[in-house]
Order: sequence, then structure tokens, then C-alpha cells
Amino acid sequence: MKLTLSAQVFLINEEGQRILGNEKKWQPLTKAQLSRLYGTEGIIRDPENGRRIYYSRMLYPEWTVLMVADHSIMNQILLEESIMPAVTLLTAIGLLLVAWWRSLQNLHLFYLKLASTLNSDTAHPMDVDKLLETELVKNQVTLRDIEQQSRTDSLTGLLNRQAFNDDIDRLIGQNTDRLTLALIDLDNFKTINDTFGHQTGDEVLKAFASAARAGLDEAVARLYRYGGEEFAVIYTHISPEQAKDMLDAVRLAFSTRKWREGMKHVSFSAGMKTRIDESVQELIAGADTYLYRAKRCGKNKIVDNPQTGDVR
Repeated sequence: MKLTLSAQVFLINEEGQRILGNEKKWQPLTKAQLSRLYGTEGIIRDPENGRRIYYSRMLYPEWTVLMVADHSIMNQILLEESIMPAVTLLTAIGLLLVAWWRSLQNLHLFYLKLASTLNSDTAHPMDVDKLLETELVKNQVTLRDIEQQSRTDSLTGLLNRQAFNDDIDRLIGQNTDRLTLALIDLDNFKTINDTFGHQTGDEVLKAFASAARAGLDEAVARLYRYGGEEFAVIYTHISPEQAKDMLDAVRLAFSTRKWREGMKHVSFSAGMKTRIDESVQELIAGADTYLYRAKRCGKNKIVDNPQTGDVR
């Protein structure tokens, strides 16, 4: 059980008695809470004490590992995770406002040119037709550029979260053949930022984007920056095994890369889910579950649908 957030870790026996962990921080579980420790792992919410308890049970001996986090920490994590979608939305709104303003400018200039052409003593219908055609082409190019900017991550040059949302909705709506989703998270990225600085962190993000673009076949795989140090890949028209082999080649190449900044190595973990008949939300949740398992299994691994193979 990997410690993935700021929390207190305890080991208890089947009666709920503490075996390991900070005695001063220990708050015994009630009988009701102990009765909810079923299955191999799960979460117990404890609003009265302002905490959330993650547990993982062992078969032999019958002990349970508890990871106890304050609600304030969880709220802070949720706040941080909500910042990226908000920034993406505000960026999209800003680009739409720029597009509206530029359209007004172009329209104003077009009317001035049209009025000048019509008022000319040598005006000819062909001149007006040519002017209209030229302006239409220019506006189409401008709109395409703005649309592309609204779907592109400025740091990595990859497609962004908005593009991912649009594409996954469209592909599932079309019931696209053999659709597989991979969610990717760079391992220990916060430590990289804290140790080497955010500029180095940005270089790591760009390096991953470059390595993934080089290793993925654009004909069947589209790469997105999902948010922060998270990325996504949508595979279509290939088998889950082929999709996993393609991403595993990227993982091996990236984890063995040499870094000038003094870092020994940088790796990533991934979860992959092949769609059967799930909704968008269910597909993403499934891939996210496998990503979490990859993190718990030691990182630098890919976990996918159980029926398609083992953990790599």
C-alpha cells in the first residue's frame, strides 16, 4: 500500500487494536467502523472526526493497513485537481472572445473594402465576387487557426483536455470499433518539481510528449495532455494487446532516458481500459482504477483489463 498523500499510517489486528503507527495520532475505530472493513480494500468516511480512512486488508495474518487523512487535505487535493479544468474553460472562453473581436474587425475591414470597390468608377461585378471569395477564405483560415489553438496545450503542443472530451464523446457516440483508453501519470512528478524546480518539471512534460509522439502510431492512437502531469491516449481499430505493446515500448524508452538535470530516471504508470459498452464516465473511471493499481504495484507499470494480460 503506497503512501500517495499526507496521511497517518497504522497497522491494526482483527480486533481493531493498533500494532504499528504513531500512538499519539491514533484514534481507535468504533465497532461500526470495524464492521465496515470488508473486502480487500476500501474507504471509510469519518465526518465526526474530520477524517477519511483508506484500508487494505491482509489475508495472513488477518491485519489491516489504515491510511488516515484529514478532510482538509482531501479538500485541498480536490481543489488542486479542479484548477486545471477551470483554467481550460477560461482559456476556451478567452479564445472565443478573441475570435469574436477579430471577426468584428475583419467584418469592418471587409465592409470598407466592399464600399470602396462599389464606389469606384471602374467597379466591375467580377471585382466584388473576387473580394467576397478572398474574405471568405481568410475567415475560414482564421477560424481554423482559432479552433486549433483552443484544442492545443500550449506547453507540450499536444491536444488538450477539451479536445479529449470532444473526441471521446464523438467516438463513443459513433460506437467506434475497438476503442481503448489509456490514462498516464508521470511517477513522482511532485518530487521532481520540489527538487529540481518547475522549469525542469516543464522540460520533463515536454520530453514525455516528444517520446510518446515518437512511439505512438498517429493512425490508431491520439495523445492528449489530460491535466498537470497526466496524459491520455485514445486507441481505435487495434486490439488491446497491440495498444498495450505500443505504450509499453514508450514506457521502456522513457524510463531509460538519460537526464542532464541530475535525475536518475523518470517513469510513468498507466491504466488501460478497452470499451465494451461502457459510457464515457465508466470508461474513464475504469482506466483510472487500473492506473491507481499500477501506482500501488510499484509504479513504472501498465495495468489493463484483466482478460488482456498481466501487469507490465
